[in-house]
Amino acid sequence: MLPVNDESLCFVCRMCKHMERAADKMPEGSVVRCGVEDCNGPLVGRSFSKYEGPLKGYMLRQCYRCGVDADGHLTAGDGGMLGVCERCAKILVEFQK
Repeated sequence: MLPVNDESLCFVCRMCKHMERAADKMPEGSVVRCGVEDCNGPLVGRSFSKYEGPLKGYMLRQCYRCGVDADGHLTAGDGGMLGVCERCAKILVEFQK
């Protein structure tokens, strides 16, 4: 099981069943990758289209990256919408520069 407070992965990935299954198969301390293709987040223009877990249908309420209550939302290149907090929105803007 993935630690929910570990920000090395975005909140959506930490809450996804694909990532949990991958983590259960990896030795402890390994870098976990779910292996699901075409399910990335806004840094590559997507909105986690293959996500499976408790956030399905509620991704506007919490920040996709850190999990706190969302202050706003963003629209990914694939047309999906995600919640984002002010702190993570600033990080996203800086990353895209």
